Amino acid sequence: MLKRLFVVTAAMLIAVSPLAARQAKPVAPNPLIGKKVPAILVNDFAGKSSKITAHLGKPTFVSFWASWCGPCLKEMPELNALLDKHKGEFQVLAIATGDKLSAAEPVMKARAQFNFQWFIDPAGVGTMDSELATSFKIIALPTAMWVAADGTIVDYWRGLPPGEGELTRKVEGLLAKGK
Repeated sequence: MLKRLFVVTAAMLIAVSPLAARQAKPVAPNPLIGKKVPAILVNDFAGKSSKITAHLGKPTFVSFWASWCGPCLKEMPELNALLDKHKGEFQVLAIATGDKLSAAEPVMKARAQFNFQWFIDPAGVGTMDSELATSFKIIALPTAMWVAADGTIVDYWRGLPPGEGELTRKVEGLLAKGK
């Protein structure tokens, strides 16, 4: 009985898939692309508040991360290597999001040698429904943005780019475009 149900279901999926493929609509680009970074508050790890816009002025990789996010932590060494390779061409704002200070601070301190500007969501509640998270449409981590020197969001993505070195290719591609 189960085998027959499986065969019927598989046959239906095969029959419907060409129709679904023809009717698939392209995914809309992220609505933040092309807009200016909102002037949302972030805290440094000493507790001092500032607007995220105060830290712009050159091409900027904004990394939203958390202590519990393995892929977030995995991308950090590659980002730091890119900063070393492209000295002065761009900067990284690493913003702990959906994390408490007590969890994020040891992770930041263990990576203090990285040339990032380190911040934390001032809500500091360990959830993803803060003003910062909702303003930047963060529903999963890691989330990253590339911001042009004038504060315009040029690119936005969730997750690590797939494949070894893809993050490097992505960042270097954006740098080559002068964004």
